[in-house]
Amino acid sequence: MLRNKVGIFLVFLILVITIDLLTINFLKWDFLSVNFFNCRLIEILRLLVMIFLSCYVAYWVSIKSNAIQKKKDLCLVLINEGNLILSEQKELTLFVYTANKQ
Repeated sequence: MLRNKVGIFLVFLILVITIDLLTINFLKWDFLSVNFFNCRLIEILRLLVMIFLSCYVAYWVSIKSNAIQKKKDLCLVLINEGNLILSEQKELTLFVYTANKQ
């Protein structure tokens, strides 16, 4: 499950960074340029926002996949219990039938 979360996180992070880099070329973000250790403060903040969004999407997808898996497991349990009840009814009917025949 952890590998699934990390994979979702990395794919979404790469996608967001790619989209962000494409938009940076079209929209020049020079109006908030503040040098902070030779980096722009706005770019650091945007990177932190992208990481947060990637973590949130990975968390949300993992919750949804866990819910779907639990629902599938519950359906399988109900189906198995239903088959067990039917088999017990068949055995009971057979027992009653043989008891009446004797």
